[in-house]
Amino acid sequence: MLIGAVGHGCYSVVAGSTHLVIDPLFTPTFLGGTVEPYPRRTVRLDRLPPVDAVFLSHSHAGHLEPESLAALPRTVPVLAPPDPTIRFVLQRMAFTGHTEVRPGSAMDIPGGRLSFVGSGTGQGYAGIKVQDGDGSLLYLGDRGDLDPDPALRAAADGVDVAIVSHPSDYHSFLQHSTWDGGAHDGDTHRDWLARSLALAARLGAGLTVPGTTGNRYLEPAAWLNRYVFPMRPAEFVDLLAQVAPDLPGTTLDPGDAVDVTSGKATVLRDVLPFVRRVPHADDRGLDPTDPPGALVDADPEGVGAEVLTARCRTYLHTSLVPWATAGKGSYAGELRTYASLRTAYRVTLHLPGGALHTFRLRFTGADIDVTEPPAPPPLGHGEVHLRIAASVLDRWTRDVIPYFVAAAGCRRAGAPHAVGRLSDGSVSVRRVPVRDLVTMHLTAHIDPYHRWLAGEVDRHHR
Repeated sequence: MLIGAVGHGCYSVVAGSTHLVIDPLFTPTFLGGTVEPYPRRTVRLDRLPPVDAVFLSHSHAGHLEPESLAALPRTVPVLAPPDPTIRFVLQRMAFTGHTEVRPGSAMDIPGGRLSFVGSGTGQGYAGIKVQDGDGSLLYLGDRGDLDPDPALRAAADGVDVAIVSHPSDYHSFLQHSTWDGGAHDGDTHRDWLARSLALAARLGAGLTVPGTTGNRYLEPAAWLNRYVFPMRPAEFVDLLAQVAPDLPGTTLDPGDAVDVTSGKATVLRDVLPFVRRVPHADDRGLDPTDPPGALVDADPEGVGAEVLTARCRTYLHTSLVPWATAGKGSYAGELRTYASLRTAYRVTLHLPGGALHTFRLRFTGADIDVTEPPAPPPLGHGEVHLRIAASVLDRWTRDVIPYFVAAAGCRRAGAPHAVGRLSDGSVSVRRVPVRDLVTMHLTAHIDPYHRWLAGEVDRHHR
């Protein structure tokens, strides 16, 4: 068995006589050029061995990539967990061999066997175990909350190589921005790190590799790198050695591979003929003391400040407010929190030319009062605040850009407080973390993301 690292979560696995590609990512960038796999690399598709099957672990960007899938024959078998987004992309791209797999299922391949694993926490994610006559691989991708229940531990029993999640990013930072590196993000990262180390230790593989370890934002979003990427893969390997000294671990950069022969794993550096690393300085690593880049609206469509303000006003009044007032759907609990605490929510538009325009939404119980103060009052204690480039909000609401691209043009902060008097007469004040209202609204349904994906598919699938 040969396990090759292509970049981010993409791996090339030769098991028996079968070449399996996991989470194909062949392009220099993804998410519309906003993010690149890191370390940088080039992929020579003309040197890529014929692909016998593809496994998609889930539908997130960097794993389900239409531009990379477009490089493959539409007849190649694609194995993936049940997921409407994966189904949507593969159908639109006319892949004819899509098979939905579930944890606990398995299938034979020429010279080996594939088994699918997971924690049973949802339909949209699966890991994969690959076996042949020489050894076995367990790939868990970037799922950091998989519980090593008896079924998962049984699947991993005696596995030679495990590619596991490690807490490489503060995803929560994108929705709970606190510019001092606040406790909410810190707790999230700490808990993820504890789960990942515990999972790796319990799996006890012959060789453990931190997976989906490499990506970085490009300009103008590069300022995010020092907030969103707190831990390098080598740091995770070092920590794993502290909690499980007898458990071998290593990192794999693009072009590296692991050869498994008779159950023995040997790491080979820079050997894949179709992948070459490109040297580049790494600007990631948590540094919340360095302020974010200036929020400037470049107005890429040339719309102008007046029209952008009008479009954003229409969105707030006719779309966001009715949705938030109804208080239904996947974010119903957080919307009830906004309402019950009578939260003040502020949206500050950064317009082309540098002007600002403020909308203030005050939850009054059953209703939301919207004002546009020409001279906004200072931010109140516990007020939730979104600063956003007007053209970013406009394009996001029109499905021109997705959530991860919009993140670079946003600054989010604040949380309401629950205040009350207890039966003994003492007073309780509790900070209540809630997600940003606009972000919740624009990620509440998969349809907007599907519309953006449809554009990506149509651009690359001809």
